[in-house]
Amino acid sequence: MKKFLKKGIVLDFLVTVVLAIFIFGFATALVSKFLRLSEQAEENFSEFAIDIRSLAAAPTQEPEERKTTRLILDKETAVVYLQPHKPFVEVDVDGFAARDYTVRIERPSVCALEERCFCLVQDSDVESADGVYTVHPTKFSCEQIATDLVMLNCGIGTSHEVNAYLCSDGFVIERLLFSDIRGTLPDAQYEAPRRNVLQMAKESRQIFLEAR
Repeated sequence: MKKFLKKGIVLDFLVTVVLAIFIFGFATALVSKFLRLSEQAEENFSEFAIDIRSLAAAPTQEPEERKTTRLILDKETAVVYLQPHKPFVEVDVDGFAARDYTVRIERPSVCALEERCFCLVQDSDVESADGVYTVHPTKFSCEQIATDLVMLNCGIGTSHEVNAYLCSDGFVIERLLFSDIRGTLPDAQYEAPRRNVLQMAKESRQIFLEAR
Protein backbone atom coordinates (compact mmCIF):
# COMPACT_ATOMS: atom_id res chain seq x y z
CA MET A 1 0.00 0.00 0.00
CA LYS A 2 2.85 2.36 0.88
CA LYS A 3 4.55 1.62 -2.45
CA PHE A 4 1.43 2.58 -4.36
CA LEU A 5 1.12 5.73 -2.24
CA LYS A 6 4.72 6.72 -2.95
CA LYS A 7 4.26 6.07 -6.67
CA GLY A 8 1.16 8.27 -6.65
CA ILE A 9 2.99 11.10 -4.91
CA VAL A 10 5.93 10.87 -7.33
CA LEU A 11 3.57 10.84 -10.33
CA ASP A 12 1.68 13.88 -9.05
CA PHE A 13 4.98 15.68 -8.48
CA LEU A 14 6.22 14.89 -12.01
CA VAL A 15 2.94 16.05 -13.57
CA THR A 16 3.15 19.28 -11.57
CA VAL A 17 6.76 19.87 -12.69
CA VAL A 18 5.93 19.21 -16.36
CA LEU A 19 2.93 21.57 -16.22
CA ALA A 20 5.04 24.26 -14.54
CA ILE A 21 7.73 23.94 -17.22
CA PHE A 22 5.11 24.10 -19.98
CA ILE A 23 3.40 27.18 -18.52
CA PHE A 24 6.74 28.92 -17.91
CA GLY A 25 7.91 28.17 -21.46
CA PHE A 26 4.64 29.41 -22.98
CA ALA A 27 4.70 32.61 -20.89
CA THR A 28 8.36 33.25 -21.76
CA ALA A 29 7.69 32.79 -25.48
CA LEU A 30 4.68 35.12 -25.29
CA VAL A 31 6.61 37.86 -23.48
CA SER A 32 9.56 37.44 -25.85
CA LYS A 33 7.30 37.80 -28.88
CA PHE A 34 5.63 40.90 -27.40
CA LEU A 35 8.96 42.56 -26.65
CA ARG A 36 10.30 41.68 -30.10
CA LEU A 37 7.26 43.21 -31.82
CA SER A 38 7.46 46.30 -29.61
CA GLU A 39 11.17 46.77 -30.39
CA GLN A 40 10.45 46.36 -34.10
CA ALA A 41 7.83 49.12 -33.97
CA GLU A 42 10.23 51.42 -32.09
CA GLU A 43 13.04 50.80 -34.59
CA ASN A 44 10.64 51.39 -37.46
CA PHE A 45 9.52 54.70 -35.93
CA SER A 46 13.15 55.85 -35.89
CA GLU A 47 13.46 54.89 -39.57
CA PHE A 48 10.18 56.69 -40.28
CA ALA A 49 11.59 59.84 -38.66
CA ILE A 50 14.79 59.54 -40.73
CA ASP A 51 12.73 59.27 -43.94
CA ILE A 52 10.76 62.41 -43.05
CA ARG A 53 13.90 64.38 -42.20
CA SER A 54 15.60 63.18 -45.38
CA LEU A 55 12.71 64.38 -47.51
CA ALA A 56 12.50 67.65 -45.59
CA ALA A 57 16.20 68.34 -46.25
CA ALA A 58 16.01 67.46 -49.97
CA PRO A 59 15.78 70.35 -52.44
CA THR A 60 12.23 70.73 -53.76
CA GLN A 61 11.87 69.56 -57.34
CA GLU A 62 9.14 70.23 -59.84
CA PRO A 63 6.34 69.41 -59.56
CA GLU A 64 7.10 67.82 -56.18
CA GLU A 65 9.52 65.50 -54.40
CA ARG A 66 8.00 62.12 -53.48
CA LYS A 67 9.09 59.21 -51.34
CA THR A 68 7.56 56.03 -49.92
CA THR A 69 8.01 54.99 -46.31
CA ARG A 70 6.77 52.17 -44.06
CA LEU A 71 5.10 52.48 -40.69
CA ILE A 72 4.68 49.58 -38.25
CA LEU A 73 2.06 49.92 -35.51
CA ASP A 74 1.51 47.53 -32.61
CA LYS A 75 -2.03 47.11 -31.29
CA GLU A 76 -3.35 49.95 -29.11
CA THR A 77 -0.63 52.39 -30.24
CA ALA A 78 -0.54 55.49 -32.44
CA VAL A 79 1.75 57.89 -34.25
CA VAL A 80 0.78 61.45 -33.39
CA TYR A 81 1.85 64.74 -34.99
CA LEU A 82 1.28 68.00 -33.09
CA GLN A 83 1.48 71.43 -34.66
CA PRO A 84 3.47 74.11 -32.80
CA HIS A 85 1.74 76.01 -29.98
CA LYS A 86 -1.00 73.34 -29.74
CA PRO A 87 -1.40 71.49 -26.40
CA PHE A 88 -3.08 68.48 -28.02
CA VAL A 89 -4.21 66.98 -31.32
CA GLU A 90 -7.94 66.37 -31.63
CA VAL A 91 -9.80 63.73 -33.65
CA ASP A 92 -13.55 64.12 -34.15
CA VAL A 93 -14.96 60.71 -35.07
CA ASP A 94 -18.08 60.63 -37.24
CA GLY A 95 -19.57 57.22 -36.47
CA PHE A 96 -22.62 55.52 -37.96
CA ALA A 97 -25.99 56.01 -36.25
CA ALA A 98 -24.80 59.09 -34.31
CA ARG A 99 -22.06 57.13 -32.53
CA ASP A 100 -19.80 60.19 -32.52
CA TYR A 101 -17.00 60.91 -30.06
CA THR A 102 -13.84 62.98 -29.75
CA VAL A 103 -10.29 61.91 -28.86
CA ARG A 104 -7.70 64.39 -27.62
CA ILE A 105 -4.11 63.25 -27.33
CA GLU A 106 -2.02 65.56 -25.19
CA ARG A 107 1.42 66.82 -26.12
CA PRO A 108 4.04 64.65 -24.37
CA SER A 109 6.18 66.44 -21.82
CA VAL A 110 9.36 66.12 -23.92
CA CYS A 111 7.85 68.18 -26.76
CA ALA A 112 8.34 71.93 -26.34
CA LEU A 113 5.10 73.82 -27.01
CA GLU A 114 6.65 75.94 -29.76
CA GLU A 115 7.99 72.91 -31.69
CA ARG A 116 6.48 70.66 -34.33
CA CYS A 117 6.56 67.22 -32.75
CA PHE A 118 5.61 63.70 -33.81
CA CYS A 119 5.55 60.76 -31.44
CA LEU A 120 5.00 57.03 -31.19
CA VAL A 121 2.56 56.63 -28.29
CA GLN A 122 2.77 53.11 -26.82
CA ASP A 123 0.94 53.51 -23.51
CA SER A 124 -1.25 56.12 -21.87
CA ASP A 125 -3.76 57.06 -19.20
CA VAL A 126 -7.26 58.13 -20.24
CA GLU A 127 -9.95 60.42 -18.86
CA SER A 128 -13.44 60.61 -20.36
CA ALA A 129 -16.38 63.00 -20.02
CA ASP A 130 -19.38 63.70 -22.27
CA GLY A 131 -18.06 61.73 -25.23
CA VAL A 132 -14.57 63.29 -25.08
CA TYR A 133 -11.62 60.99 -24.34
CA THR A 134 -8.44 62.74 -23.22
CA VAL A 135 -5.29 60.67 -23.64
CA HIS A 136 -2.24 61.35 -21.45
CA PRO A 137 0.76 59.55 -23.02
CA THR A 138 2.90 57.70 -20.46
CA LYS A 139 5.21 55.73 -22.77
CA PHE A 140 6.35 57.40 -25.98
CA SER A 141 9.19 58.19 -28.36
CA CYS A 142 9.19 61.68 -29.89
CA GLU A 143 10.99 63.55 -32.66
CA GLN A 144 10.99 67.24 -33.55
CA ILE A 145 10.98 68.55 -37.10
CA ALA A 146 11.20 71.98 -38.73
CA THR A 147 8.79 71.13 -41.58
CA ASP A 148 4.99 71.04 -41.37
CA LEU A 149 3.43 67.57 -41.77
CA VAL A 150 -0.03 67.13 -43.28
CA MET A 151 -1.98 63.85 -43.32
CA LEU A 152 -4.44 63.89 -46.21
CA ASN A 153 -6.73 61.36 -44.51
CA CYS A 154 -6.51 60.43 -40.81
CA GLY A 155 -8.64 57.31 -41.19
CA ILE A 156 -6.45 54.38 -42.30
CA GLY A 157 -7.47 50.77 -42.72
CA THR A 158 -10.72 48.84 -42.43
CA SER A 159 -13.84 50.84 -41.58
CA HIS A 160 -15.91 49.65 -38.61
CA GLU A 161 -19.20 51.59 -38.69
CA VAL A 162 -17.47 54.94 -39.22
CA ASN A 163 -17.80 57.72 -41.78
CA ALA A 164 -14.63 59.70 -41.16
CA TYR A 165 -11.94 60.98 -38.80
CA LEU A 166 -11.50 64.75 -38.73
CA CYS A 167 -8.09 65.69 -37.31
CA SER A 168 -7.20 69.18 -36.14
CA ASP A 169 -3.99 70.76 -34.78
CA GLY A 170 -2.05 67.80 -36.19
CA PHE A 171 -3.01 64.22 -37.01
CA VAL A 172 -3.21 60.72 -35.54
CA ILE A 173 -2.45 57.38 -37.20
CA GLU A 174 -3.75 54.77 -34.77
CA ARG A 175 -4.19 51.01 -34.56
CA LEU A 176 -6.99 49.96 -32.21
CA LEU A 177 -6.06 52.69 -29.73
CA PHE A 178 -9.54 54.20 -29.90
CA SER A 179 -11.27 50.91 -29.06
CA ASP A 180 -8.81 50.39 -26.18
CA ILE A 181 -9.43 53.78 -24.56
CA ARG A 182 -13.20 53.33 -24.91
CA GLY A 183 -13.10 49.76 -23.62
CA THR A 184 -14.96 48.33 -26.63
CA LEU A 185 -14.42 46.04 -29.58
CA PRO A 186 -13.54 47.89 -32.82
CA ASP A 187 -16.64 50.05 -33.38
CA ALA A 188 -17.11 53.48 -34.95
CA GLN A 189 -13.45 53.57 -35.94
CA TYR A 190 -10.89 52.52 -38.53
CA GLU A 191 -8.63 49.53 -37.96
CA ALA A 192 -5.19 50.10 -39.46
CA PRO A 193 -3.03 47.09 -40.36
CA ARG A 194 0.21 46.47 -38.48
CA ARG A 195 2.31 47.30 -41.55
CA ASN A 196 1.42 50.46 -43.45
CA VAL A 197 2.88 52.04 -46.58
CA LEU A 198 2.75 55.83 -46.72
CA GLN A 199 3.53 58.07 -49.65
CA MET A 200 5.22 61.36 -48.75
CA ALA A 201 5.19 64.37 -51.06
CA LYS A 202 7.14 67.55 -50.39
CA GLU A 203 5.54 70.75 -51.58
CA SER A 204 7.15 74.05 -50.65
CA ARG A 205 7.63 73.89 -46.84
CA GLN A 206 5.17 71.08 -46.19
CA ILE A 207 5.27 67.28 -46.38
CA PHE A 208 1.99 65.59 -47.26
CA LEU A 209 1.45 61.97 -46.17
CA GLU A 210 -1.10 59.57 -47.61
CA ALA A 211 -1.73 55.86 -47.04
CA ARG A 212 -1.31 53.62 -50.08
